[in-house]
Amino acid sequence: MDAVSDKSLDAVAPTDPAPRPSTPTVLAVLVAGDPGPSLDVVMAGLASQDHLRLETLVVDAGTPRVTTGESPLVERVGRLLPGSTIARMEGSPGFGAAVTAGLTSRTGVAPPSFLLLLADDVLLVDTAVRRMVEHALESNAGIVGAKVLAHDGSRTLDDLGASVDRLGTPVPLVEAGELDQGQYDTIREVLAVSGAVVLVRTDLFEALGGIDPEVRGADGLVELCWRARLLGATMATAPTAVARRVSTGPRPSDPSHPSNGPSARGSASGSGTGESGGRRGPTREHSGSSSQRARNRLRMVLVCHRPARAAGAVVGLLAATLVGAVYGLATGRFRHAAGLVGAWPWNFRRLSSIRRRRRIMPTPEVTASATVARLEVPHRAFRRVVTGRDLTGSDDRSPSQLRLHRLWSMLFGPGGMSLMVSAVVLGFGSRSLVVNGLPAVGRMQPLPVDPMDLVRSWWLGWRPTGTGTTVVGPDGLALIGLLDSFWPWGSGLVWTLVVLAALPVGAVGVWRLTQPVGGGRSRAVAVLVYLSVPLPYDALRDGRLAPMVAFAVLPWVVRRLVGAQGVAPYGTRGGEAGPGTRRRGLWSEVLVTGLLLAAVAAVDPMLAVPVLMVLVGLVVGTVLAGSLAGLGRLVVVTTAGVAVAGLLHLPLVLEIVGGRPVGSLLNPVHWPVHGVGTMEMFRLDTGDFGLGRVGFALLVVPVLALVVARGRHLFIALRAWFVVAASWSAVWILDQGWWDGPTPDPGVLLAPAAVGLAWAAAVGVAGLGSDLLGGAVPARTHAGAGAGVGAVPATAAAGATDADPGSGLPSGRSRPSGARFSWLRRGAVGVAGLSLAVAVLPVLGGSIDGAWGTARDDLRAAVPFISTGPLDGGTIHGGIPRVLWLGDPSVLPAVGIPVGDDHLVYDLPGRSHPVGALPSGAPIPDGLAMAVTNGRPDLIDQWPIDLTEGLASIRTSVVDAMAGDTSRLGARLATWGVGWVVLVERSAPVPQPAREVSVPDLLAGAMSRQLDLERMEGINRAVTVYRSTVVEAPLAVVRDRNRRAVPVTVTREAFDQRVLTASADGSLRWAVGPEGAWRFTVDGVRQPLVASGDLGTPSAHPSVRVAMGTVGVLELDDSGSRSRRTVQVVLLGATLLLASWARTARVSRVGRAGRENRP
Repeated sequence: MDAVSDKSLDAVAPTDPAPRPSTPTVLAVLVAGDPGPSLDVVMAGLASQDHLRLETLVVDAGTPRVTTGESPLVERVGRLLPGSTIARMEGSPGFGAAVTAGLTSRTGVAPPSFLLLLADDVLLVDTAVRRMVEHALESNAGIVGAKVLAHDGSRTLDDLGASVDRLGTPVPLVEAGELDQGQYDTIREVLAVSGAVVLVRTDLFEALGGIDPEVRGADGLVELCWRARLLGATMATAPTAVARRVSTGPRPSDPSHPSNGPSARGSASGSGTGESGGRRGPTREHSGSSSQRARNRLRMVLVCHRPARAAGAVVGLLAATLVGAVYGLATGRFRHAAGLVGAWPWNFRRLSSIRRRRRIMPTPEVTASATVARLEVPHRAFRRVVTGRDLTGSDDRSPSQLRLHRLWSMLFGPGGMSLMVSAVVLGFGSRSLVVNGLPAVGRMQPLPVDPMDLVRSWWLGWRPTGTGTTVVGPDGLALIGLLDSFWPWGSGLVWTLVVLAALPVGAVGVWRLTQPVGGGRSRAVAVLVYLSVPLPYDALRDGRLAPMVAFAVLPWVVRRLVGAQGVAPYGTRGGEAGPGTRRRGLWSEVLVTGLLLAAVAAVDPMLAVPVLMVLVGLVVGTVLAGSLAGLGRLVVVTTAGVAVAGLLHLPLVLEIVGGRPVGSLLNPVHWPVHGVGTMEMFRLDTGDFGLGRVGFALLVVPVLALVVARGRHLFIALRAWFVVAASWSAVWILDQGWWDGPTPDPGVLLAPAAVGLAWAAAVGVAGLGSDLLGGAVPARTHAGAGAGVGAVPATAAAGATDADPGSGLPSGRSRPSGARFSWLRRGAVGVAGLSLAVAVLPVLGGSIDGAWGTARDDLRAAVPFISTGPLDGGTIHGGIPRVLWLGDPSVLPAVGIPVGDDHLVYDLPGRSHPVGALPSGAPIPDGLAMAVTNGRPDLIDQWPIDLTEGLASIRTSVVDAMAGDTSRLGARLATWGVGWVVLVERSAPVPQPAREVSVPDLLAGAMSRQLDLERMEGINRAVTVYRSTVVEAPLAVVRDRNRRAVPVTVTREAFDQRVLTASADGSLRWAVGPEGAWRFTVDGVRQPLVASGDLGTPSAHPSVRVAMGTVGVLELDDSGSRSRRTVQVVLLGATLLLASWARTARVSRVGRAGRENRP
């Protein structure tokens, strides 16, 4: 075989100096564990060395024998390295043990000056050994390493040595893919040299006791260098001594195999992103690497650290082991978790050998220990142990840091700048709200006095809205309560930030949605278009939560669904995947989609309607674009994801299966015919935030997408526009009055159109940059993700049509000549820029006052005499007087029920006419609703409720008052503890900007005729307030003789417990619903309810017999809710684990495929 020359390694080494007269002897120890053809290349490299006194020892460690019993390695060594010594070992002893056994077999010969420990996959340049020896003599180094380059023939650095962190994990010096530009040639001090080629003085090797046979893999030579440092020896890398990796194919799976020794590059001497012990690759390496690294780490700490530092490191490793075991179980990396835990008993069984290794070394000098401490990597030691992954590089930058660096660079591109400018504008426009808090307008009421009531209500399955109901709000309310419990700056600020976060969360979602479409300009325009839509600002002014939530979450839903479809650039079907696209397996797609849909439903279940509209738009758009690419996968993933989301919301699903109407999930919205209007629908304007017809400027850039887009850009534009069409169609149908059932807020139904327009706008800008002129555009790669706008695959840009016939994507139209139609591009860019400038004007104008035009005051200022409830431990007499709110649903401060809805009739005894109409047959005014709250309304009162007996009785009384059947409405409401009746005309006091809907004259006249309702004077005209003169306490004792209700003393022990002290003899009754949900106990004994026919039984309310001074506990029977919520939490945890495991399994499969395909 020809000699190997360093000419193949272009100009890596300078001109050689003349060899020294006295040449030391070098014994090269080659451990051969891989009998493949690459071994011949390695031996040929040894044979070509120009060092004058080089001996060779080949240790045959595990190569198979032929039938004659002789290893075929003997013949190959004799042919390539004549005169070499061969030592044979059985089994797989490991690299260190193989070296020790080979040296032991050499008897009767003079010891060499140096040992050259060589892996079986490293090709030495013909001057490498000589230069290492010269460097050792010049620098008086005890151990010298070489510069190792990658096997692909490039100047990519593969290995230059390693350091360790404070917990003993080896950390490579070079990063993956780093080119050799001489940047490390001047580094004179390293803790450990490259384990692929190590030149060590023989006397030093013997003083150290050789390589620790128990520390296997690449860590063995790191441990050797570490102990040499503690003895005061110098480690150095000879920059002129060059070696190159040799491709050997897949390695054996046994980490103890010699072929997985120092050449098996893990974090000890390389920069792969996988776990320890494997060669550079994108994912984890061979199966035993994690457990081997954990064993090596603990052993090296116990051997090499001084006692005080060893104790501290052991404590840190123990804590990291506990956290890492949980991390491994959570991410499905079970071998990693088992390896961390198993390292401790493995090392405890070898404490005697650890003590022997420590006795070999004298007590290290203070200067040597200080040098080792100075060379240690100071950061992220705990994280390396927990994750088992290498955080590589000489500057110790982890992969997450590199991603952060790329993100930081991206933020200073057009897309990132648009996000930052938007954040500044949003912050400027929200400054007054952040300082003063959100006004309590519409559904944006404040958090409860004790925000943890949101969590308790969810867990216990009850809330005080109405007269008490077991229909609680969405699960997301519990998260807000938990967030507030950890928030140190007050509930008002946390609630304000949660609501205002809808704007940046939606903007970032659009930024992520459009990232694969084009460059930074595409994302910038998409973000600007989305934030210029009037929907969230109108909702903020009117106090409508649902449109704000839809604005925040729908971009993420669209991104998830198009990712599930997997069509380029959101996948690999029909082309290359764009930047920011993740490859997921089917199960991972299903679980992630299910988790996202469950999160959406946890915020507001009515968002299922716009999600369905998005799905319909994507399916129809794909079909009408002439392609079925990815549709099957989209349908399967979405259907299975809905099933997963339903499983995670099992309590809600059980309620619906048990008979709860689906329409009860929607807040009642009064939608008159043509209440929105066609022009307003096209402008996405549901209020007065926009500038009228100027709002049509939002449509210019999205329409350009249909004009200029080609190929996959046209395919995306069609899907985006069909999402818009699905939204507009639903709103138009409802606006014509063709649907009489429950409907979501118009802003919720228009939110998909906003996402579709922003998506199409990104395609329009990408089309202006790449499709309009038809010039050849280089194919996009991940590395160029942030480069130009609208980069498309070369196959789509070079031909007359835009789609690959076999791609499954629609064919586009032929492009016009760039030179002939350049004026068209300039004109289109000018029109697009002008339209964007006009579209953002309302946002810039609305930001001036710092509150987006919201009211500076709210209804709390108009009715300050309405109280709030007590906290735990507080005492009150008889409970909080309830408040009956009447008016249009859009201005009520709490969720209500329609007064005139025939579908909500409750079967009450003695009822002679339906609730949906007056006795005369005249209909109850449209849009009239009622809400009942315990004192001042808060966030817990903003979600749909069921029609309990108490609400049905109150509504019937209101209808009778409007019909003229009673003039003592106060008395009829008194039995349910209603002390205030408030007619609401405006969502905020005069003169604040607010939605205004007049109270029907029929209702106003009926209230004024009631003899036991006293009108409060001097109140803001936004409301008309009546005080009941005959109100009864919700919690009272009804005397047997005069039937008078005497309030009891109520102490709130907990959300679901009230301690009651009877103030008289009689029947203790509680006007707290629903019926059967509460029980009264005295000394732990449940008291029986008084039968309805017994003397002294108060009507319509459960009651028990008590004596004056009786102290008992009124508590909620919540056992069913607790069990359902427990199951829900367990299912959520299991699904999160499965999703994490599915992702880990996908990464593992990709990693295995990469190793199998590695040359």
